[in-house]
Amino acid sequence: MSGSALQNTNLESAARRRRWRMPVACLLLAASWAAAAPAFAQRAFARRFPAPAAQPLIVRGDIALIGNTSLTCPPGNASCATAQNGSLTNPNDNRNNNFTMVAVDVDSDPATRNSSRATLNLPAGSTVLFAGLYWAGKNGPANARGSVRFQTPASGGYTTVAANATDVIGTDYQSFANVTALVSAGGSGVYTVADVALSTGATDLWAGWTLVVAYQDPNGTLRNLSVFDGFQLANADNPAIDVGISGFYTPPTGPVNSDVGLVTYDGDRGQNDAGGASALMFGADTGSLNAVSNAVNPVADMYNSTISVNGAHVTAGRTPDYNNTLGIDIDVFRPSPALPNGATSAVARIRGSGTDVNYPGIMTIATDVFEPEVVTNFSKSATDANGAPYRPGDEVTYTVSVANTGNDDAEIVVVTDPLPAGVTYVPGSIVVAHGPNAGNKTDGAGDDQAEYDAAQRRIVFRAGVGANASAGGTLTPAPTPTATSATGLQFRVTIDPDVAHDTAIENVAEIGYRSATTGEEKTGETPPASFTVANEANLRITKTNTPSAGPADAADDQVNAGARVDYSIVVTNLGPSAANGATVRDTPTSGLACAAAACGAANNGAACPAESGAALAAALQSGTGVAIPALPVNGSVTLTLSCQVTP
Repeated sequence: MSGSALQNTNLESAARRRRWRMPVACLLLAASWAAAAPAFAQRAFARRFPAPAAQPLIVRGDIALIGNTSLTCPPGNASCATAQNGSLTNPNDNRNNNFTMVAVDVDSDPATRNSSRATLNLPAGSTVLFAGLYWAGKNGPANARGSVRFQTPASGGYTTVAANATDVIGTDYQSFANVTALVSAGGSGVYTVADVALSTGATDLWAGWTLVVAYQDPNGTLRNLSVFDGFQLANADNPAIDVGISGFYTPPTGPVNSDVGLVTYDGDRGQNDAGGASALMFGADTGSLNAVSNAVNPVADMYNSTISVNGAHVTAGRTPDYNNTLGIDIDVFRPSPALPNGATSAVARIRGSGTDVNYPGIMTIATDVFEPEVVTNFSKSATDANGAPYRPGDEVTYTVSVANTGNDDAEIVVVTDPLPAGVTYVPGSIVVAHGPNAGNKTDGAGDDQAEYDAAQRRIVFRAGVGANASAGGTLTPAPTPTATSATGLQFRVTIDPDVAHDTAIENVAEIGYRSATTGEEKTGETPPASFTVANEANLRITKTNTPSAGPADAADDQVNAGARVDYSIVVTNLGPSAANGATVRDTPTSGLACAAAACGAANNGAACPAESGAALAAALQSGTGVAIPALPVNGSVTLTLSCQVTP
């Protein structure tokens, strides 16, 4: 039991006995006591994670609590080993009240004053969302409460961790530090905490630490996770305290499965915690509380220096692995009866007594949530039939995939996929590739589960079991895709011929559905499926000249002033992309006057420039050149420019 309240009473009683002789000293003594030890500086419980202002967290995962004691009985005491095993027949011998406590120090570091270990086991592929390190003790030096030494599986040694907060009741305290980054890096393995502020050499002492880890597990159960902390006192003066928690919720219908973690200090093995009453009660409110107990934590001895999960001792992976921690309780239990559907708050009634004082410090709750998980499994991809790069005229297949890996049906599932600019739908290309209603679908509305809405340039797909021409169906939940929990849609488009080089075409599909249990309507979209168009062409241009026949001609193709020369310019597109709008320029030189031009030929789908005659000659020789309206792959245009040699 804790002696804080008794010490306070004895001081006040002694002061009253001496008041008639020493009134000034009495006042000074009372003031000194109040300043040094605020006996009821309690802090009500509040949500630590997620942050109080944040929305409740729903994620596949769970909360793990590990920890250990930092004090134990002296090895030389004949009853010590049996007390550590929790097997003494005399209950009084199982308590820290009857031992002069000594520090636990399991590491080989002579610089540490105390140390103990526990093992964190996280599922493969887990992500740490929050990790809180708590340490607590009785009569620990005030100037040492603000830090501990912390060793993770990845740190290779100790790291000094400073407290983010410390709560004090009399000479008892609890400190907290956010160690999320350290535990994220450390992962699974052995964690050691050293130099917890504590006191030794007296009876009725306790100290220890707890690591609370909320994690995401992609293969785990969908849960609502919350961590709460505070520091309160249940004793003879305050025999029953109600610890309220809120900021979570249970499913509106169906079974409610909640695991509640509770960390308390100074509980004694074999001590009647609450004078015969239930030591721990739990419920949605004070009017619906029920006793909590299990094989490890009896109704009247809930706070019995155990570390357990749902009625089973946790000793594996702890050093030391005492069954009886002599003052530290880290227990996870499943309330029965469970919280009601739709609960958003709960109350834990913790009882203490004059002979067994209890300090609750941490509470966690992890509640299974019945909800589809669809949006995180909703994706889209684009594949060019010709392989990369994507070029104008290429045919692209879009694939939309969706699966429900939650624990509730997704009803009335409808996928819509608006087409981006730069592509044109290929008629008759819609197909449900797998899942319910697999097979080809028509473009028209009203006859099957999908259609192309030409007016809005979008694909509409009613997915799932029972989907028809007017309503979406149901995707049943499964951890991995099955024939009824997953489906996929494919359709094709062509890249428009006039898409400019380096144009990014991005497409996002949208989904809407309803949660079967909650009735809540939900929407989401895929990450973008994007590709960049490579509209490049290899153009070849040749130019030849031929002196015109006539009286001014000279031998060997020599030309004289006044003679005419015809230049033939041939532009050919060697691919791989069309070069519509390609510009041709022929910069004039001195000694030539070119006043006429013509487009002699346009082959394989190419088109002549709009200009002709003198206008074509002027445009061809201008700074901007002349544009060839159409120049597909293998197309060519022949331009003739007629010039006269000037003197």
